[in-house]
Amino acid sequence: FAPKANLVGMSWGGFFSVRYAAANPECVSKIYLDAPLLTFSGEFGKNRGIGPWEEMPPANGDWFADARMPVNMAADVAKAGIPIFLLYGARDQTVSPQLNCEAFTERFKAAGGNIKVKQRKLFDHHPHGEDPGKTKAIADFFAGSAR
Repeated sequence: FAPKANLVGMSWGGFFSVRYAAANPECVSKIYLDAPLLTFSGEFGKNRGIGPWEEMPPANGDWFADARMPVNMAADVAKAGIPIFLLYGARDQTVSPQLNCEAFTERFKAAGGNIKVKQRKLFDHHPHGEDPGKTKAIADFFAGSAR
């Protein structure tokens, strides 16, 4: 087995991938995030169940500022030197691009992180990934030299 894992986080999987990488950076080589959920702010937290998190909301009610949200772990992951490839739909109505992908990207870059971002202009939350025959960017990201 490889000493470090490559993580793939799609939607809720992005939530767990970033949290895992922030807590265990020595175990992670790279992360591919696809329309990741990185905060419960916006319409997501209002309209969808958030499981056990419903029982432990932030004291001030502001999920976006909550340190437990992956959007607020961008600097930790960046400082660990973990490269990220982030793909998302610009018209995502399930997971707000502004509050999730764009805020995370801004914070990751500000902390000096290595991130490649691809915005799919006319796409919503689904389908995840790339169209058949266009997955080269994802394969190349993982095939590239480890950090």
